Amino acid sequence: MLSSCSRTPQQNPPEQFDMKKLLNDLYLNEDPDLNYTRNDLYVKRLEESVKKGNQDEKLALAIQLMSAGREQEAIMLFYEFSAQNLPNGAKASGPFGLNVLKWAAIAHFRLGETNNCRDYHNQSSCIMPLNNEAQHIDKEGAKVALMLYAKILQENPNTPLAKWMLNLSAMAIGNYPDNVAKEWYVNFEKFRDTIETFPVFSDVAQGLGINKPGHFGGAIVEDFNNDGLLDLFDTDNPLNSDVRLFIRQPDGSFKNMTDSAGLQGITGGTNAMQTDFNNDGHTDIFITRGGWLGDGGNQPESLLRNNGDGTFTDITASAGLLQFSPSQTAVWADLDNDGYLDLIVGYETGNLDAIDNPNWKDKNPKHATKVYRNNGNETFIDVTSTSGLDVTEWVKGVVALDYNKDAKQDIYLSIFNGENRLFQNTSTEGNISFKDVSATAGIQQPIFSFPTVAADFNNDGWPDIFVAGYHVNQDEIPKEYYDDIEPIYPSYTYINQKNGTFIAEPSFMLPQSIMAMSINAGDLDNDGFVDLYLGTGAGMLTSLFQNIMLKNVEGKRWADVTSTSRTGHLQKCHGIAMADLDRDGDLDMYVELGGLFFGDYFWNALFESNLTDKASWISLKLTGEQSNKPAIGANIIIAYIEQGRTKSITRAVSTGGSYGASPFEQHIGLGKAESILSVKITWPSGKQSEATNLALNKYYSWNENDESPALEKIKALPLAPAENTGENEHHHHH
Repeated sequence: MLSSCSRTPQQNPPEQFDMKKLLNDLYLNEDPDLNYTRNDLYVKRLEESVKKGNQDEKLALAIQLMSAGREQEAIMLFYEFSAQNLPNGAKASGPFGLNVLKWAAIAHFRLGETNNCRDYHNQSSCIMPLNNEAQHIDKEGAKVALMLYAKILQENPNTPLAKWMLNLSAMAIGNYPDNVAKEWYVNFEKFRDTIETFPVFSDVAQGLGINKPGHFGGAIVEDFNNDGLLDLFDTDNPLNSDVRLFIRQPDGSFKNMTDSAGLQGITGGTNAMQTDFNNDGHTDIFITRGGWLGDGGNQPESLLRNNGDGTFTDITASAGLLQFSPSQTAVWADLDNDGYLDLIVGYETGNLDAIDNPNWKDKNPKHATKVYRNNGNETFIDVTSTSGLDVTEWVKGVVALDYNKDAKQDIYLSIFNGENRLFQNTSTEGNISFKDVSATAGIQQPIFSFPTVAADFNNDGWPDIFVAGYHVNQDEIPKEYYDDIEPIYPSYTYINQKNGTFIAEPSFMLPQSIMAMSINAGDLDNDGFVDLYLGTGAGMLTSLFQNIMLKNVEGKRWADVTSTSRTGHLQKCHGIAMADLDRDGDLDMYVELGGLFFGDYFWNALFESNLTDKASWISLKLTGEQSNKPAIGANIIIAYIEQGRTKSITRAVSTGGSYGASPFEQHIGLGKAESILSVKITWPSGKQSEATNLALNKYYSWNENDESPALEKIKALPLAPAENTGENEHHHHH
């Protein structure tokens, strides 16, 4: 294997490329016909058209005003339009009248949400079920929405989404469930597990000054300045919104260091993940852009090199990674085991208008998923054509796992509107190659899927796969909450059969559609089994489904503990990162919230765990030398004694799921362990290390060249309020 210093840096880098100027130019030249999230531009166009006398465009203008966050203006226009075109008092008869009422209702609900979350935002805002603190103080918007949804249902009783929104409106003003008509009642708690216990979480983001409003994007928790404290990074999809870097301070607060880090002007980002691509010990950042937008998403990625002095430099072009294609997912892994992290970027061949067209692939420009080999000199080479990973699909999730335990990182792809794919890694050092084993592995369902994660769910030592079912049209999903029907878009838990195949384990099947856009995994109750948190939603403003917490019950099934944990946030959720931020021995969660459309913004959440039954745990931070520096792909086996019996747990070093990035540091719950017998590491280089008699409930760091880990003297660091929360606003460029 090559050591981290066995290659010389590039001597003559290409001429400096100005990513900041490129991103700003792209924003200034965006076309709303291509980027449908630019509702502000649609509004300008439609306003001009209406001024010229095109009165039939008033409804379209009202819809775009609402999507642009100008709800009050939209409502006035809806009523003006209704008075002119619905002489029967806006009676919801026929598809036209129903459509107008539907838009007016959601505009009122959105106005209520905006007013209350902006003016009365607190740690309970939008967390289901809505308690007294979360209910609207300014009730007008939700009250009118309730009345309009009732009118829709009186004329059209079989409108599932209207039932859902009526119940949400009733809950927002404190009228749920007692004042909801029996025939319209939706049981939001239908799938709740009332047996299993779980820690309660509290959203403390507001006091920390890190939760200013934003749109969808990625989230990372990592130690970016090597001071032993975990920092926060997030992206915001619009190309006029800066990324944000919050550095943890010794007093427990976070300080916005975006500008001083040189990141002002690095804008946009559908997702983000950390890496150390040059093995210098400083954590770098990779950002994807353009997901869901088809031709409107021909935006570049960004590779941000951590310079080790508190600043970052965008080296995308000089690194050979400049590509203009829509993407929302990528993964870093040492694919050829040469000691350097390689990169796979999942690109999207797809368009929302073509979903129901059987020839949809022929109707869209092709964007092939890319495989980049790390040259070891801060450059990459595109080896897609010779890699055998030949995918031109609508790729929404990419994860790495060693599914066959041959010490090579295999690749699983979640594909929207197509069969999912598994590629066996057949690489040799210096040569990346894959074999498509999808058909024999049994992992191709569901046809419509989005986020995915690989982990050992049943603690048998072999990695399994969870892939979430998903569709952008969610109008029928509420039926699952009031009718006894099978999930319309099921999710699958694939259990590794240790012979190259997987089985969709029936005991892990969920009774409902999750509609997840994001996912991450971690042992949130320290019981020794990996749990899941899933962020839900879609672009449409009526896509308001609570995010879902799934407890892993002894490796046998999932229990929905969303309400128990108080993590059922109603707003659209994307990047999810789990980490022991306050160093008290349990995992907290940094959650990036906000929607796709221009006006569909929300405040990020930081869910602090209030785990009372601490159980046992250990934290390990591995550092590679012959292996890649963050030791991605390293295999950890812990043998321990629990109630007189010897047990073992296997974990692989990664940042977690395909949407959101947890630290390289591995927090591993050990249940009721009384002592640790041994910890064995198989490094990506092939080297094996073992230590015995490590202490429970401690933090350790382990260098590949050291025989045993070092005990870190880490003390609890409570999450302290920021002195000046006003400094943390997004920067907007135009």
